[in-house]
Amino acid sequence: MDCNFFDYLPTSHMASSFFLLLFLSFSLVCSHAKHSVTWTYGISYGRIADNLRAPETVVTLLKAAKVNHIRIYDADHGVLTAFNGSGIEIIVGLPNGYLKEMSTGEDRSMNWVKENVQAFLPGTQIRGIAVGNEILGGSDMELWEVLLPAAKNIYGAVYRLGLKEIIQVSSPHSEAVFANSFPPSACIFKPDVVPFMKPLLQLFSQIGSPFYINAYPFLAYKNDPQHIDINYALFKDNRGI
Repeated sequence: MDCNFFDYLPTSHMASSFFLLLFLSFSLVCSHAKHSVTWTYGISYGRIADNLRAPETVVTLLKAAKVNHIRIYDADHGVLTAFNGSGIEIIVGLPNGYLKEMSTGEDRSMNWVKENVQAFLPGTQIRGIAVGNEILGGSDMELWEVLLPAAKNIYGAVYRLGLKEIIQVSSPHSEAVFANSFPPSACIFKPDVVPFMKPLLQLFSQIGSPFYINAYPFLAYKNDPQHIDINYALFKDNRGI
């Protein structure tokens, strides 16, 4: 399990908004909707490792550390059961390998949401679904094609089940979607990404979901310490870039 600080949380009318999580990074979420801004932190609970603690033990550790938000990269039932009653809010992941299936019809998405989200509510406080991870900008063009319909179908299932007020649907991106990412204010999408990103952002704007980017400010500092402030990389007060 890896833990790092993350930056800001946009809150909307929803009971609990899609929070940001870090996995050797911070995940920045930008929404087209009007949001207030609060500050929090969380962890990404990865489970591809040796000598992992049992999920029940992880819950105890997180509560002792006063961590109230986590992201997991799937919807493992053992993990979701362990977090029942913990008060810790969770983003579950729809793995990349499921995108093609979810894109074919809302009935399959409905089954996935029922089995992996609704079945654990309200005891397990699932607050978001991350549809895929870092698809656009990656090497699998078939996944680029199915990301939007998969996201639409997952949201459609969430809506039909009456969960849209507590569950947000988004999709995390890597910096590979940008033609230029430094300074951050100069970011633009790559030309080949734009035809896929634009309708995706239109969907998220319509449903009030955020833009979700995995960024690595500390690695940027490591690669160019003369021009990047260490305080920027550590989320401390700084002049900005």
